[in-house]
Amino acid sequence: LVSEAQCGPCPQGYFCPPAVPVFNATVPVSAYTCPPGHYCPIGTHVPRTCPPGTYSGAYSLTMASECVICPPGAWCHAASTAPTLCLPGTFHNHTGAVAIHECALCTPGFSCQTAGLTNVTAACTFGHYCPGGTVRPEDHPCLPGTWNPNRTDLSHQSHCYTCPPSFACDWATGRSDKPLLACAAGHYCPAGTKTIDQNNCPRGSYTTATNLYAASQCTPCPAGSYCIGGGAAVTGACAMGFYCPQSTGDPRDYPCPAGTYSTATNLTAASDCTPCPAGSFCIAGAIAPTPCEQGSFAGSGNRTSQANCDLCPGGYGCTG
Repeated sequence: LVSEAQCGPCPQGYFCPPAVPVFNATVPVSAYTCPPGHYCPIGTHVPRTCPPGTYSGAYSLTMASECVICPPGAWCHAASTAPTLCLPGTFHNHTGAVAIHECALCTPGFSCQTAGLTNVTAACTFGHYCPGGTVRPEDHPCLPGTWNPNRTDLSHQSHCYTCPPSFACDWATGRSDKPLLACAAGHYCPAGTKTIDQNNCPRGSYTTATNLYAASQCTPCPAGSYCIGGGAAVTGACAMGFYCPQSTGDPRDYPCPAGTYSTATNLTAASDCTPCPAGSFCIAGAIAPTPCEQGSFAGSGNRTSQANCDLCPGGYGCTG
């Protein structure tokens, strides 16, 4: 070239950086193909970006109108070569979105399980709740002590129902594979119970039933036995030297009074204990009489210690 007049404009669909010579030719070797996400009208030095809300994966665009409008379920920043899909848990149903904030959180009570959604895809499921932005229907189980047997539109944990009396509710109770749990034998389950063994029948009681909802429904331990509580049966027999009235919680709660004893294991009252025989004394809870020491004696009656044994009078021998 001998003058600037011989230079021609960069052809449309291409760009020619400044100070790069362009020959009068259909496609000069010094011109560069317009890249995806851009367009290049005639005379372009620097490719122009497809506007926000549009995209293009093609080369050699010549005008902005050739950029494609961003579809529903996606957004397109300037110079996008492809739509960016809304994330799972979000959606939108309009065209030309320019940023991620245009993807709305999934509607409360529903789930949005995949990317690029133009609408919510599934209702929530039994045993669960779905706040705004939920991805899967099973993402938010009702907490232990609550349940959801029949609603697919719950949007908050507080919408789950309180577990009914006589039952326990684990995570996600109400789903097809998570039924109500019957209360365990030896226990009772008031409303809102989380586990089947959460509430023991009180000390001194038991139960074989699996549908109790109050401690008062537990069966009193029968006289002559003891029940530690939380059991499905009587724990055991009373201890020797002791008696066990109804509702006893420990085999040694009630010792035979001093001056009596017992080798039996089924006593129900203090009056069942055997009086200490002559020549001996009996401390509280005794399982056998203790003979008075050599040189002392005792008649029958309430002899509770060696101090209650009398010294043998002069002229006599005492062996107890």
